[in-house]
Order: sequence, then structure tokens, then C-alpha cells
Amino acid sequence: MKISISDIFNIVIGRTTNIVNRKLQREFKRANLAITHEQWTLLSALWNEDGQTQQSLSEKTFRDKTSVTRLINKLESRSLVVRVTDKYDQRTNLIYLTAQGKSLENTTTQILKQTYQKAIAGISEKDILICKDVLNRVFDNLKD
Repeated sequence: MKISISDIFNIVIGRTTNIVNRKLQREFKRANLAITHEQWTLLSALWNEDGQTQQSLSEKTFRDKTSVTRLINKLESRSLVVRVTDKYDQRTNLIYLTAQGKSLENTTTQILKQTYQKAIAGISEKDILICKDVLNRVFDNLKD
């Protein structure tokens, strides 16, 4: 079977990303968590380092500024994050988790671990490392 380059990127990688995101969305919903996988990526970045600028979140999540602003607006409307004006630069907002936002970390992390374990079931560690290496090289080739 001959696989074209477009098959790899359009079908294999895109299809896999979509099914993982849909599965995570279903699991978040099943756990009564009103967040999306996209919103989770911002929350995760904040769990790692609270009080970041929107620019920093954009860079860490590989999303454009408009998407990050939209996600922050949604998270803020759900009382999961707050914007606080930076005391050193009044033009900049820092994004902080609320207590409610912090409380989601353990549950969502567990859901992700379970979903990812299911996703890699039956795949050898060697194959996973090869896949990771190849995708990291693709990423490095395309990053600016």
C-alpha cells in the first residue's frame, strides 16, 4: 500500500487528533466538566505557571492571539480564570486561575491520562518513541 504525504498529514494525523479531541470532550462531559479540549490546553498552561500574559499563552499553546482571547473570554465567563492588570505594565493583562479553575486540574489530568492510555493500548513503547521522534522532527522543520 502506497501512502502519499497528503494522506499522512490530512488523514492520519488530522483524523487521530480529531478522534482524541472528541473522546476527551465526551469524557469531560461525562464528568460534568463544561470545558473543551481547547480550553483545557490554556488551563493546563496556567496550572504549570499561573499569571501569564495572553501572548505567553498563545506561544505555549501554539494558538493565534485571537483564539486565545476567545478562549480566555469563555473561561472568564465560567469563572475559571480572571484577567488582572500587570502592576509593572498597565497595558498588559495577566491571566490567573480562580479557585474553581484550580480545582479542575486533578480531574481533567486523570481523564487525559486514561484517554491517552486507551489511545496507545497495544502499541509498543518503541513505536510510540519513533512516532514521537518523527512528529517532533516535522514540527521542528515547520516552526518559525
